[in-house]
Formats: sequence, C-alpha cells, structure tokens
Amino acid sequence: MESVGECLSSLVKKTRKFTLAGRFTMFDDIAALFDENVIRAYQEYVRARTSRVAGRSQDLRLALAAAAALYHFREHLPKKLQRSRRQLEQECSDYGLLADVVNAAKHRELMHGSPRVRSATDIEQMVVLTEYKDDQGTYCDSEKIISVKLTDGSIRELGGIITNVLNFWLNELHAMNVLPKPRPFVLPTRSKPVSRDESVSPDLEMVQGVRFKQRWQLMRYNYETGMIEPIDLTGYKLKFRIYKPAEVHLVLTHNETGNSITRTVLLNPDELDAFRQLHSDEEKQNYLANLEQSRKAGQELAEEAKIIERSLRLHD
Repeated sequence: MESVGECLSSLVKKTRKFTLAGRFTMFDDIAALFDENVIRAYQEYVRARTSRVAGRSQDLRLALAAAAALYHFREHLPKKLQRSRRQLEQECSDYGLLADVVNAAKHRELMHGSPRVRSATDIEQMVVLTEYKDDQGTYCDSEKIISVKLTDGSIRELGGIITNVLNFWLNELHAMNVLPKPRPFVLPTRSKPVSRDESVSPDLEMVQGVRFKQRWQLMRYNYETGMIEPIDLTGYKLKFRIYKPAEVHLVLTHNETGNSITRTVLLNPDELDAFRQLHSDEEKQNYLANLEQSRKAGQELAEEAKIIERSLRLHD
C-alpha cells in the first residue's frame, strides 16, 4: 500500500500543470475563487434557466446566488486591489443595480438611501409564453426570465444584469494580471421566431401543501416587424387547468439485437379522450404521429437509432 507521501508524489507527476499546496480552500487564490464560486454559480443559474422546469423558484434562487457571489467578490480582493462599491459603480452601472438586488433580497425592504430596487417582491421569476403561427395554426414557445422592477418603473432582466457584471469582473481580473484575456459570456436566449418543432412548454413543479406561485407573461410574435408584443387580455377570461398527463410509450426495437429504445409521450385530457375514441391501431398511430410531442419523440428515436447502428457497424 502506498504511503500518503507516495500518493501525493504520484499526483504531482500526473498533474504537472498545477501547483500542489499543503492546504486547499476555495478562498486561497483569487482566480480559483472566481472560477469555483462566481463562474460556477453563474453556470448553475444558466443550466436552470435553459431547462423547462418552473414553479418552485429554482431559477430565482440560483440567480440570486450568482448575484451575491458577484457583488461580494470585491471583498476578497487583496487590499491593494480593493475598491469601494461607489468606485465600481462608476465603471459598471449594473454593479450598483446588482448590489440593490442582492440587498433587497437579503433584507426584504430597503428603507434608506436611494436604491434602484426597493423590495424583494420586485424580483420575480416569470415564464414568458410567446404565440407563433404557421400553416398548421397557432402554437406557443416558453422562456424563463427573472424580472426586476426598478423604482423608476422600468423593468430589467436579472440574467442580463448578472452577465454584464460577470463580464466586467473578467475584464478587471485580466487588467490585474489575474486571468488571461477573457472570452465574454453571452446569456442564452431563445432566438425568434421559433419553429413549431423547436418550441417547448414549461414543466411545472409544485408541492402539496405549499403555496404555488408562478407569474406569466403572454406575448405574440409580430411577423411584420419581427418583434414580440404583449397580448392585450382586456375582456378575456383566463382558465388554468392542472391535470396528470397520460403516458404513451413509443418503442423502437432493433431486429438483429432485440435491443429497444423508448420515449414517453404525454397526453393531456383532451388528447387522451380523442385517442380513446379511435378503434384501429392504424387510426391511433396516425393520431399520435400528428401530435407535436410525438413528432419530437420520433425524431429523438430516429437519431438514437442511427447512433446505435453506427456503433454496431464499428464493432462488426
């Protein structure tokens, strides 16, 4: 059995690019802290933002964690490099706005000074539903954002604020010779217009006995101007329906190996009722084939089948 010293010696030989120190913490090195705490927090938020899951404020929680890491990062700089909040605001106005967001979220309400964000309730997770149309009719795409209402009545998107401050710090650390020349981060957003095949709907999570709150914004894509516009809901009565979807399993079996791959298609109550009224297998297959979620599942099955087929050929 190798001793601890032999293990460390072996580790150093295998990782010559890294410096081995006797004590490791996240706070022992500025570049490491920025990567492990700030960039990591931002990436976790982006992963949540680009997922379909909504309903339990996951995006909001992770966005605020990334905002806090960016705001407090200045406190970890060596004294000779430290600057005040006011100095940083003069170079990056969004740094001051980010500070107000972090403090409002922490203290619930900011009662002193002239903050640009007054209350934690002005920071909300929102699902934006955008209506499009094609030859088959209308359809919707969804995107999640964190809306920040400023005291002047304007609205900012927290993801954009965070990204701006992150890129500001990257440039600052490069100027301090802490990091190499950076490649700026770009907040992922849904390109518009979105085709029917690329459109997604949110998956809502909720816990029994815990209040459910989800804010929505309904938009419509204007094909003449190339812009999305709010839908005027004056005089409309909205209905929201919660249901347990029915599952239909699509199975593709390889004739030679007998191995199968499966995708599950979820049907809402209306689709399930229409499906049950069909009698023949051919009618049911045709009905499923015309559903958007079935077409996407079929495309995934076809792509995976191609990968499996190529893999089998390589092993022949």
